[in-house]
Amino acid sequence: MKWISVNEKLPPEPVRQVSTLDKIMEAIEAEELVEYLVIIDGAKKATTLYYTGDGEFFDAITQDLYPVIAWEELPGVPDSYVEKSLVNQETEIIENKSEETGKEEYFSDKEYEKKQLFDVSVMIGCLIIRWITKYYSVSLICDCFMVIVLIDFLTNKNIYQQRKKRK
Repeated sequence: MKWISVNEKLPPEPVRQVSTLDKIMEAIEAEELVEYLVIIDGAKKATTLYYTGDGEFFDAITQDLYPVIAWEELPGVPDSYVEKSLVNQETEIIENKSEETGKEEYFSDKEYEKKQLFDVSVMIGCLIIRWITKYYSVSLICDCFMVIVLIDFLTNKNIYQQRKKRK
């Protein structure tokens, strides 16, 4: 890409004229305005701004117009990154919403198996400690811990089964 001076050439004018702040924000949300890599007069680093037409560049964050001296188009995302992203979405990362917590949970098949194995190991460890100990308080703590782990085990199993049904 090559920097283009605003004295030489301006970006193509937007399809729709935007003269007020409300119209500019609507056009940005509707993706009607194009964002460009720009050099602001007096700045030491480049930034991105939207071209609103008539030689004016707008920043959606500060909601101000800036005097730009040079601009260039933003580069696109390389195909190799787009392909990797799609593969990750289909095979590795699973997104579910837990009805109980409302939180999003992400896990792959391997992570699910490891989590279930860990939960079972903890429950067996608690049972062994409970049988060996002679103290009531230790037994009570182990019982409480086993209930928490069992709920986690069953919740993960339900979430995993719901994901399998969706596939």
